[in-house]
Amino acid sequence: MHKGIIASVAASALFATMYYYTSLLTPLTGEEIFGWRMSLTLPCVTLFLITTGDWRLAAGLLRRIRATPVLLIGCMATAALMGVQLWLFLWAPLHGRSLEVSMG
Repeated sequence: MHKGIIASVAASALFATMYYYTSLLTPLTGEEIFGWRMSLTLPCVTLFLITTGDWRLAAGLLRRIRATPVLLIGCMATAALMGVQLWLFLWAPLHGRSLEVSMG
């Protein structure tokens, strides 16, 4: 239970940090910032999984995908939705739509 509370608080803090940090990157275009986010997501998630000891969960997912290949479609759809979400939360501060996105 404590792990979940810590993860929730950390996620909220990281969300606020990313939101503020994006507004500091105004010389870059939204697509450039999005590209950097996408490029850094895999190494950061991998490092997180290794440090928390949850790498076995990723290995278990790969085994499930090998056993049931239709799960790959679901994983691709989830990845696409997460990409849209990352782009939206990057686009909003750069275009003055912070309140609308955070309330939506």
